Amino acid sequence: YNPWMAMHWLITGKTLGGMQFWPKDQVLDKFTALQLYTSGSAWFSGEEKDKGKLIKGMYADFSVLSEDYFNISNDKVREIESDLTIVNGKIVYGAREFKS
Repeated sequence: YNPWMAMHWLITGKTLGGMQFWPKDQVLDKFTALQLYTSGSAWFSGEEKDKGKLIKGMYADFSVLSEDYFNISNDKVREIESDLTIVNGKIVYGAREFKS
């Protein structure tokens, strides 16, 4: 599962094959899409007091990404990969310079 495919759809409205499925004037900006995917999904599952934001007292689940989500083209978003993934404050995945 690649969550960046979902993010790509939210900000472009395009299918994996590149078809414009959702009207361009109704897609989300990158900030709103990321906010809905993180804190929005925590709210939806009733866990907004435990996760969804990087603040003291919440679970320390986050990733260091291969690309800068906010500064790459919308079509490149689906190519983002995790270079480092931390779950509950522990490293669970490392790639490239974090592999060791």
